[in-house]
Amino acid sequence: MGIRAGELKHRLTIEANTPVRDEYGGMVPGWAPVAKVWAKLWAKSGQERQTARANQAEVSHGVLMRSFAGLTTAHRLTMGTRSFAITFINDTIPGQFTLDVTEKLGREAS
Repeated sequence: MGIRAGELKHRLTIEANTPVRDEYGGMVPGWAPVAKVWAKLWAKSGQERQTARANQAEVSHGVLMRSFAGLTTAHRLTMGTRSFAITFINDTIPGQFTLDVTEKLGREAS
């Protein structure tokens, strides 16, 4: 049984860690878009901790999406200004991925 299209309500961008050109023409670490996909995103849990005198919240999410060739934990997902690090990819069901992702909130989020 496949994913029903109505479940995929979030538009996410898959990004790869790629050197990008800065305003001076040099290359700096950055993220480049690979593809836009429809997915289902839901919050699973959260925690808050203090690091270097700054509070940082971390929220764990689940993502359901159609399979995407070459997707690894080296990629990240973005939605608007939010970014999600991929921590686990479950590809046991043909044609779909269930991902565990982490969103960092606060001053040290990147």
